[in-house]
Amino acid sequence: MNFLVLNKKGTSRSSLWTLALCLLLLIPIQLIGQNRPSWVSSRPINTMYYTGIGYAEKSQEDYMKIAKRKALSDLVSEIEVKLASKSLLNTLEDNGQVSTSFKEDIKVEAQRTIEDYQLVEAWENDTEYWVYYQLNKYDYKEKEGIRIERIQQKAYDNLQKARRQKISGNISGAIFNYVEGLKLIQNDLNKNLAYQVNGETIYLGNELYQSLLGAFDDVQLSAIPSSVKAQNFQAVKEPISLIAKQGAYSIANLPLKAEFTSGSGELNANLLTNEHGSAKLQILNVTSKQSRQVVRIKPDMEKLCAANDKMVRNLIRTIKSIPEAQVTINLEAQTLKAFLRQGQYGNSALIKSVKRILSNNYFNFVPNEASADVIVDLSEDFRKGGTVPGEMYNMKEYFTSVSLQIVKRNTQETVFQYSVNDQRSLAPESTSESTARMSASRSVLKKMQRKLIQELKKLQMTIDHSAAAAPTVQPRVQQERVQQTSNTQTQGLLVPSGLLAYYTFDDGTGKNIMGLSNYNALVQGDHAPMVINSTLSGAGKSAQFNGDSYLAIPQHPIENWSAYTISAWVKTSSGGAILGRKAAGCTILGTTLQNQLFYQKRYSDGGYLTFDFDANRLLLDNQWHMITLTVEVLEYESRSKLFVDGQMVLVENTRMRGKIKSGEGGFIGYDPGAKRYFTGEIDNLRIYNRQLRENEIRQLYFKHQ
Repeated sequence: MNFLVLNKKGTSRSSLWTLALCLLLLIPIQLIGQNRPSWVSSRPINTMYYTGIGYAEKSQEDYMKIAKRKALSDLVSEIEVKLASKSLLNTLEDNGQVSTSFKEDIKVEAQRTIEDYQLVEAWENDTEYWVYYQLNKYDYKEKEGIRIERIQQKAYDNLQKARRQKISGNISGAIFNYVEGLKLIQNDLNKNLAYQVNGETIYLGNELYQSLLGAFDDVQLSAIPSSVKAQNFQAVKEPISLIAKQGAYSIANLPLKAEFTSGSGELNANLLTNEHGSAKLQILNVTSKQSRQVVRIKPDMEKLCAANDKMVRNLIRTIKSIPEAQVTINLEAQTLKAFLRQGQYGNSALIKSVKRILSNNYFNFVPNEASADVIVDLSEDFRKGGTVPGEMYNMKEYFTSVSLQIVKRNTQETVFQYSVNDQRSLAPESTSESTARMSASRSVLKKMQRKLIQELKKLQMTIDHSAAAAPTVQPRVQQERVQQTSNTQTQGLLVPSGLLAYYTFDDGTGKNIMGLSNYNALVQGDHAPMVINSTLSGAGKSAQFNGDSYLAIPQHPIENWSAYTISAWVKTSSGGAILGRKAAGCTILGTTLQNQLFYQKRYSDGGYLTFDFDANRLLLDNQWHMITLTVEVLEYESRSKLFVDGQMVLVENTRMRGKIKSGEGGFIGYDPGAKRYFTGEIDNLRIYNRQLRENEIRQLYFKHQ
């Protein structure tokens, strides 16, 4: 047997030719630089195939992908979306509730999911790229029949499950399964979807949709009381009971959505009925000056259906017969009177526009400062920047700042702050400064208008016309223990409202300077921290913990509170527990060696959540930082917010369902459960029985900074 003649890499020449021939037969033809094929100039017609032609300029990035996408879109356009007589789309169209957008959505989804198409040919020259795809009509029809049969079975299972749940009173579960069934068939809403059950034919699209429409039949939603009295910028003390029922059944786990339909204010979120069909609505603040305001409550369909698909969301929006309740809010007191104290540019259009926002919605402005309840300090700063060269002409840059501060006239307490700083604008160099300023003012107003209104909804205050010092009202929390703090102890303090415990360590002890002795932080054994003259401001003292020292608090300041805030200045290079609790052995707030913040997220098992903080803003740099945690404990969860140096870094719903129990103590610088000690310095530790607002947290930060 003769040896085969090998090339340099050891492959026979005859084998290479055979392999090359096979490859040519297997791959589609790609023509380069030749005359345009006929399918580019004239669309091919083939009764056996759907055809798609796509084109892209080669100057475009990913031009081959673009051409393919266009070709498949063209191919899908040949698959006609017909409305079958018993289809859901045909029913909706008869009712005038559907537009051509549903048909387009079906085609878009078909393009995304289509398969088994074949590349017939590609052609390109120096500037153009063309592709030609086809799909066998008979293969497509056969596979579509198999697919539809499969989804019909699953959709029918959802329909049956939902019907059983509705009969048992589980409305939330029934709606969920109706929607899940619609999700399965959403790309086939134009088809009859006939399904045989015990010799009868049902049309699944219509059956699921009509059942969803009837899910709320006989459902009643009520609010008790349905009318309340309120005052401007205050919470309504008593929560409102929301009851959901269907006949004799209580509807559990029903998400509700509450919103002002007249007036404005802040309401608690994440409303969910319990096993008794009840939920608690809290009016946290009323900011409109309308004498009569209305809050509407209805099932939250977005949460209830959890539908991320566009077509299903559009179907849900067609549901009109949704039960609702309403609460009327009647303002008891007259609108607060405000005096506007303007800066040097008080006559600018921007100042006038901001004043109009405040006047239309919140305050009555008076011409005399002595008769006002609050002082509104409003100022604008407008300054020139540099010159920006341009092709046609040069531009001049300008910087605009606006500052708004609301202060109680009697006590001089700052209750609200908002600012826009150095917003940049450009104007042609030939533009006059007054024209450039007007244009910049309009730009700033557009940016701040919506944000300002949102921030004002959080403003809460009371005005006592009979005393020099105004008593405070604490929303969402109990009040009897706050009254133990004397007025003399809060005079001069920044943000004193709701402050239960304040540890400055300036007298060399862990004394609570708010006067509540059961919150004093005491030394235990030989675990006393050092008191040193190291503070951010250079005045006073701070507590230095060495990794084996701590202070014990006999009664935890935040016990039984449904909302609280913890804020502390820390200086550390290794972190640890800032504030711990005795019974559960859990760190409420602290830092880790990995430059992370952690805080308590569960009550029963002492679990905590670690939050990866931005590495560009180091905590463990042996510099002073202010760390703040605000928590609102709700019926089924809690809402936590973390702030570092006055800036919010995290908002999360957590599983802190319970409150710290009565008689439970706490620790500063120690977590007994994990044996986690703090190493470093702590100063100005504040504990509140309410959630501080963002502007108050910023006040604390800038004051101490």
